[in-house]
Amino acid sequence: MMIEKTRESLIIDYARECVGTPFIHQGRLIAKGLDCAGVLRHVLERIGLPYLDDKGYPSKPFDGMLNKIMDAEPSLQRVNNSDLMPGDVCVFRVKKAPQHIAIFTGDTVIHAYADTGRVVEQSYSAWAKNLTAVYRIIHE
Repeated sequence: MMIEKTRESLIIDYARECVGTPFIHQGRLIAKGLDCAGVLRHVLERIGLPYLDDKGYPSKPFDGMLNKIMDAEPSLQRVNNSDLMPGDVCVFRVKKAPQHIAIFTGDTVIHAYADTGRVVEQSYSAWAKNLTAVYRIIHE
């Protein structure tokens, strides 16, 4: 008997395919190089959803740039931070501005992180205080 996976578990599985990939700013090739946006792009591509791939962003987005990019994504819908669920996309403040995104698993986040030099899965609790926005991947 085959058990059908939920949308959330597929999102997490597709994000986990990226773990170990080296960090490269604006990288888009799994196993070769990804940044945090590259991980999200990989997930959306694997699900078969449309996405905008804005590669004009600096390594440290400023002035709400990251949220504007995320708000324009056709397959993402902003939800209340308190509604965070596994499979959602988290936006984190690194210094002052929202500058980083990750896929939430329930206990961990999966993200390409310059400080580790690769895509990793880390404890969400280490990042929770820097959460600035939550987006849900939407599809019919």
